[in-house]
Amino acid sequence: MKLIAGRSRLEINELLLARLREGKRDFDNFPTEKAGIVFALKALADFLDNFEEVQADSLAIPIHTIIAALEDADEGTRSKLLEVTKRIGRAPASTIREAIEGCAVFVSARIAKYGQVGLDEADAMVAGRLTRIGLKPLRGSGTEITGRLVAYWREQIQQDVGKRRNSTKSYDLMTKEVFPPTFDKAEQVRHEALDVLSKFVAKYHGSEKPI
Repeated sequence: MKLIAGRSRLEINELLLARLREGKRDFDNFPTEKAGIVFALKALADFLDNFEEVQADSLAIPIHTIIAALEDADEGTRSKLLEVTKRIGRAPASTIREAIEGCAVFVSARIAKYGQVGLDEADAMVAGRLTRIGLKPLRGSGTEITGRLVAYWREQIQQDVGKRRNSTKSYDLMTKEVFPPTFDKAEQVRHEALDVLSKFVAKYHGSEKPI
């Protein structure tokens, strides 16, 4: 894409990264998550507006529209854009749901590696914690998450070589950001890992309620 005259690619790249980092800091600190999201979206929209093709065809309008809807929500005006859309048939897994699945697979692997248990037992522990939190299966029979379902999530991530699923992205991100256990005893390690899962659900879903 061609930059608008007078703009430096290096300059706008550095500005974008700086603003995205600032938005991420707000996102990581409750209760400013929404502010961080809006800030990051604005940074992305402003970055795209530096290109002639984007300006000419108004390609960033969808991003500006969601920004306006989020800001209006803070003023008490609810945009139709943010209303739940009725679907016919089963709804696909949401972005947040898939991110939780990736976290669950990561936590299970962590328990198996440091908690002195087999992978099947680790899957069962993760499933038990998710059930206690209130997470339920999206498809199939039963009302509780099972160890077999956690194993299925792992298979999906392993088969996602293109890393297109949000669960895969979540899993990869956690392997980079979460440090090794801080405890020596296996039982403490298991509790710590399961607490990581609980906090992840609480943070990204907003509360520990069924999704």
